[in-house]
Amino acid sequence: MTLSVMSLSRRWLSIFFIFLVLSVITSTASAGHLDPAPLPDEVINRIAGQNQQPDNPLVLSLRHHLDEATDLLKSFDENSPADESALASRRMLLHAKGNELSIVRKELRARFAATRERLVSLGLDQQVAAWDKLLNSVEDRFDRVDRSLTEVRRVADKHSRGKAVTKALKELHNLHGKIKEQEQAVGSSPLPTWTFENRPFQNPDYDHAAPPAFLISQPQTLNNLYAFNGNTLLAPLPDPVPGEAISCGYTAADLAENQEVKLTAEIRALAQQLGYSPARILEYVSNEINYEPYYGSLKGAMGTLEAKSGNATDHTSLLIALLRASNIPARYVKGTVYSPNEDRLLRWLGVKTPTAASYVLGAGGIPINTPGGSNIQFTHVWAEACVPYAHYRGTKFDNAGHRWIPLDASFKDKTYQAGIATSVNFDFTSYMATRSNTLPFEAYEQQVETAVKSLAPNYNNNTLEDVPYKGVLQQRKFDILPASPPYEIVNFPAWGSGITTSDTAEVPDNHRIKLAITAMDSGGTTLAATTLSLPDTALTRTTLSYKGATTGDQTALDAWKNDGNLDSTIPCTVNVVPVIKSEGVDKAVGTTSVGLCTTDNQLTLTLSLSELTLPTLNSITYKNIGAAN
Repeated sequence: MTLSVMSLSRRWLSIFFIFLVLSVITSTASAGHLDPAPLPDEVINRIAGQNQQPDNPLVLSLRHHLDEATDLLKSFDENSPADESALASRRMLLHAKGNELSIVRKELRARFAATRERLVSLGLDQQVAAWDKLLNSVEDRFDRVDRSLTEVRRVADKHSRGKAVTKALKELHNLHGKIKEQEQAVGSSPLPTWTFENRPFQNPDYDHAAPPAFLISQPQTLNNLYAFNGNTLLAPLPDPVPGEAISCGYTAADLAENQEVKLTAEIRALAQQLGYSPARILEYVSNEINYEPYYGSLKGAMGTLEAKSGNATDHTSLLIALLRASNIPARYVKGTVYSPNEDRLLRWLGVKTPTAASYVLGAGGIPINTPGGSNIQFTHVWAEACVPYAHYRGTKFDNAGHRWIPLDASFKDKTYQAGIATSVNFDFTSYMATRSNTLPFEAYEQQVETAVKSLAPNYNNNTLEDVPYKGVLQQRKFDILPASPPYEIVNFPAWGSGITTSDTAEVPDNHRIKLAITAMDSGGTTLAATTLSLPDTALTRTTLSYKGATTGDQTALDAWKNDGNLDSTIPCTVNVVPVIKSEGVDKAVGTTSVGLCTTDNQLTLTLSLSELTLPTLNSITYKNIGAAN
């Protein structure tokens, strides 16, 4: 079923205290794109924000206090020797913990009140009543925690205290501990898209393909002066492609849109701001987008612009999109390269040794010739653009000739501070011995800073900022375009997937990172599956929901969702099928049903890149998907 306020609230009441609080906190957050839902989008957006925010300070504070309360209760060991001083200290800490929870409770009431006001303003009387009932349930749970902690503090004899502690621990487990057990029911923990694990190295492709156009294209004159050629007056539209550019032999595809290159309003506006200048476009992408070492097309031009980061292919996608929005033909080029200046390669990747450089490249799936050693060769992607070669520093001599030139915005240079080598172990004993408002990482920062202030040659002048091996991007300035790339090219392999050349107007499908989504039942039988190309869908919203297997099932499901009673029993006789959507559009609908009350359905997400010898980049399976969630 699709999420709604009523179904969310019903599930909140049926599970754990912490979920209630999480849901209330996120209800005031703004949501992004909205999928169709049984209630109006505005209600879903404002009341039941579907994105949990585990990093919300109030959520973290509540979890932290409940964890500490549990630890404090466990310190009241019934079998420990009677020590009135220690008991008094524990009682004091438990009392303080109760006060901290009351502060969280007060803040939570304020969040509830703000949401209730919005419901009232929308005229949703039925939802206001449901919200009030939900608040009463949350208040009851806070009361139960408070009573259990108070009882432990007040009992006098050892035996009664032991019983009170046992009861309080059980209460906290029911209201908080079970959420951890549910999290552990996931098949494996979510991982970053790329992790620096022991990934097998893949060698570059040394089969030579036809060289790219920029290598074949020969200048007639002024071969090192490729121009600014920009419009500094911010013209609303770029100049048409000059007729003389036909000498490049470009095609319509070199100016077209595709999965990676979408000429959105944002892309066109940025190209206009940059004066439709290839030099300023190259300068912008070089200076404003951070490089990340992974392989394949992931974000596309808009995703790269939005994230302000990407790998070589993503940099090239943004560069090409801005060039094409300026009516400048542009293509992707793939080659095997190496940097004769080894220090430059190390600075680019932010490492200190060739071995480290090879492992950074290999961990991102980038084909590389050898793990460790010198003369590192790896597969790289950059752009080529068809520009007039007689335009120098913005002065248009004529349009007599155009040629293809290579442009690479991803191969950056940085300067690094030396950093300060430290070997400071976290002092757990001192940290746990005293009560403070200092978080563990803050305490560790203080330890490190104290340690480095004792080190020569700067002693007290050393700060935390001096510790890391931190790079600062060297801003590049282009008034003319470079005539060659900033590295040596070993060879030009074919792109593959039907493309036999080393340059192409569009990234082939085998170079696109794919997300496979598979919804299964508890036994692992596939119910619905689809595969999305991430450059095309990186900024879209993808959802898994369940709908009635038959018309009768859907009617019964709708009646349950919209009955307004938070305590109504889930109709377990209803059968549902999974639906995978992207931006609200069905991508896959199951044909085999499961019961609405099933809570152990499975969901597998797999990232892959077919160009690699080992195409699977990452995979995770969740085994706790509730059909009624």
